Amino acid sequence: MAARILPIFNRASVADDRGSDAGDSHASFSPMKRNLLQAAKVTLAGTATATSLYIAALSGLERGATLAERLACTAVPVVTVAGLHLLPALSRGQSFAVRGLVAVLCTAGLVVTLSSQISFFQLAQQHAGTRRAESVLDTARVPVAGTPGRSLTAIAHDQASARKTLALIDSHHCDGNCTSEHLRRTTLTATLEALAIEADEARRREAAEDRQVVLVDRTLRLRDAMRDDPVIVRLADLTGLGKTSVSLLLGLVYACVLDGIGVFGWYLVMPAYRRDGDAVTALVVATSSGVERKYVEADKAVDTDSGITSHSPLDEVDSQLMQLTRDVSEGKVHATVAGIRKYLGCSQATALKLRRGLQGPLAAASQSKGGGHVR
Repeated sequence: MAARILPIFNRASVADDRGSDAGDSHASFSPMKRNLLQAAKVTLAGTATATSLYIAALSGLERGATLAERLACTAVPVVTVAGLHLLPALSRGQSFAVRGLVAVLCTAGLVVTLSSQISFFQLAQQHAGTRRAESVLDTARVPVAGTPGRSLTAIAHDQASARKTLALIDSHHCDGNCTSEHLRRTTLTATLEALAIEADEARRREAAEDRQVVLVDRTLRLRDAMRDDPVIVRLADLTGLGKTSVSLLLGLVYACVLDGIGVFGWYLVMPAYRRDGDAVTALVVATSSGVERKYVEADKAVDTDSGITSHSPLDEVDSQLMQLTRDVSEGKVHATVAGIRKYLGCSQATALKLRRGLQGPLAAASQSKGGGHVR
C-alpha cells in the first residue's frame, strides 16, 4: 500500500496521550491555530516564571546586610524557582528513579520558594500599610487665644483666700471711720471678679487642649486602622481568625497559584522525551483508509515510499500540505486550486503548489480504492 508520510511537530498531543481523543482533535487544528496555541502556552508559562523569579529576587534583596550576602540570598530562591518550574517538564519520559529524585527536589524547592514569596508578600503588605498610614494628614493644632495662664487650682486657691478675707471684714463691726474697711471690701470684690474671669479663660483653654488631644488620638487610631489591609480585616471578621493568620494564608495561596501556573505551563510546552533523550514527534500518514498518526523521534522523519530520512523541520507549505491531505481525505475541501485558496486563504502560487503536492497521496488513495476519480 503506497503512502506518503508528512512529518510535523505536534507537541501538545504527544505530551498527553498518544492514543487519546484530545490529541486527535488537536491534530486537526490548522497550522496557524497550532502556532497560536503554542505561543499562548509559552507566554503564560514564561510570564508566570518571570513573575516568580522577580518576586524571589526582591525577597532575597531584603535579606542580608552586605552586598555579597544579598546576592547570595537572591541567587538561592531564583535558582530554586527556575528548577521548580522546569524540572518536572524536563524529566518527562525519564526513568522512575530520575522522576522520583525530581519529585523530592521539587518538594524541597517548593518549600523554599513558598517561604521566600510569602516573606515578600508580608513585607509588601507592611510597606503598603505604612504608605496608607502616611496618607492620613496630621491634626491641625488650634491656637489658643492669649498667653498661657495659671491653672484652675491656683486660681481657686486665690479665690478662697479673697472670700475668706472679705468674710472677716464683713463680720467686723465698724463704729468710727470705716473708710479703710470699705476700701478693702471694694478691693477684694474686684479681685474676686478678676479671678472669676481668669478662671473662665483657664476653663476655655483646658477645653481647647482636651479637644486637641481627642483629635490627635483619633488620627493615631485612623493610622493604625489604615495599616491593615481592608480585605484581610473583612476575612478575619468572617472567619474568626487573626489578621496575621489570614494574611499568611492569602500569601500562601498567591504563591501556590503563581508557581502552579508556571510548573503546569512548562509541562504543556515542553515535548515528551524518551529515556534515551530523543524527543517524540507525531507523523501523519496519508493512506487509502484515511490519515493515521505515528510517533517517531523528533529528528528522524522517515518517508515510507522513498526511504529518505529527513533531518530538517518542515516549512509552512509542508504543514499546509499535511493539513490538506487529511481534510481532502475526510471530504472537507475540494482538491482544486480554487477550493484550496478558499479554504486556506492563500495566494494562487501557493495553492497551485499545494495542489501539485496532493497529486501523489490522492492518486495512491484512488488506486487502492479501485481507481476512483479524484477532482
